[in-house]
Amino acid sequence: MTNNFETLEDFLGTHLIYTYDNGWEYELYIDTGKSGTLYKGWMMDLISDMKNKKLHSIFSYDQSRLDREPYLWNMICAESINNDVSIYFKEGLQDLKNEQNLFLSKLISLVNNFYTRITSAKLKTTYREKMLNAKTHGKLPYGIT
Repeated sequence: MTNNFETLEDFLGTHLIYTYDNGWEYELYIDTGKSGTLYKGWMMDLISDMKNKKLHSIFSYDQSRLDREPYLWNMICAESINNDVSIYFKEGLQDLKNEQNLFLSKLISLVNNFYTRITSAKLKTTYREKMLNAKTHGKLPYGIT
């Protein structure tokens, strides 16, 4: 399954149709938070469901949506391999049983983690400087001039 998806709705719709066509049940694990590194229960639920053999496939837009912390990606890789859970990104099936692919995915995880942390630090600095100069990010709150 290889497609170029322009929106999250396109990605979800295509994969939900794919699961329906194959007669599979599905569970959605959705990160609705704004933080790039904070995970709520959904990530641990996903890993637990892999361990308990509740899942046979994971569909994610790309690796960065799952792995902003390398230790989590290592857990996902291990459970995927040990419990025969296929992982699909927008480019298609990820063959993590291939040692080279597994190595590259772990390297990508480190890069994703670095990118998230450096971006967060830059944003904090920018927001602080704007605040000190009485500038805002967007409209002024009601009642403040």
